Amino acid sequence: MMKKIIIFLFIYVLYSPQNQRFLYDSKSYGKSEVFALDVGISGSRFHSFENHKIDSLKNLEAERQFKEQGYFFISNKELDNIVFTKNYITKTYPDFQTDLFTKLGLYNYKVTDNRQINWQISPETSVIAGYEVQKAETEMYGRKWTAWFAPKIMIQDGPYKFHGLPGLIVKITDESENFDYQLFAVKDLKSAPDYSRSEHRPKEGKILAVDYPTYKKLFNENLQDPQKFLFPANAASNKSLTETRKDKNGKQVQKTVSKEEFNEKMQMILKNKSQKILEKDLLQ
Repeated sequence: MMKKIIIFLFIYVLYSPQNQRFLYDSKSYGKSEVFALDVGISGSRFHSFENHKIDSLKNLEAERQFKEQGYFFISNKELDNIVFTKNYITKTYPDFQTDLFTKLGLYNYKVTDNRQINWQISPETSVIAGYEVQKAETEMYGRKWTAWFAPKIMIQDGPYKFHGLPGLIVKITDESENFDYQLFAVKDLKSAPDYSRSEHRPKEGKILAVDYPTYKKLFNENLQDPQKFLFPANAASNKSLTETRKDKNGKQVQKTVSKEEFNEKMQMILKNKSQKILEKDLLQ
């Protein structure tokens, strides 16, 4: 049995696509965004390609300004039309440990999610984005999903946290069609990033490592008391807060609000956002 496993891993490493970027067109409640699944020899990273483009724009603009002026300053105006998701997901190979890197208020979290995805593979086949694909279904994250995977692309990965099928997931959609990911391009990467090593992840300050049940508890605490995560020093007091906002003329003005007023406003914002999250079971 051990010999068979070793042979399989050898074949997987030899023939599976490595150092490649799989680009997915994502639709979430009508909002479109491009995501990248970057595959290296020891894992993958799923992230917003729009975020990557922003970094590229900043670098190009900084280089141009520095050459012309000797210094650079980039306002948000150049970036206003780009929508992007800051969260990202890494998976390590071959165990497929899945970590979500996200933020609640001021705090950065690495959320390890060890929940198993149970797939029902169908004999039904099709052709999507030029690939021969096979159908599979699962119920995960509080939603029912239909996936189409390509057996000829020998990598058991896919968009978001999805993995575990005998081929790359080319397309996956939830039952209500609120979420849809479809592969549209494949590009080679110049280097072989090792996503199992922390130094290859973006530096975002201190990151708190938690498991999924703990994150679920924190997520719902944030919905109930946003000030606790944004202004921890004042969370237990009745101190008022000073908000800085822009008036109709674009001038920055300050306004003092009570803790109750602030929480009520933030609760409404977070509640509206949470109604459209992919992982619906966070709220259950």
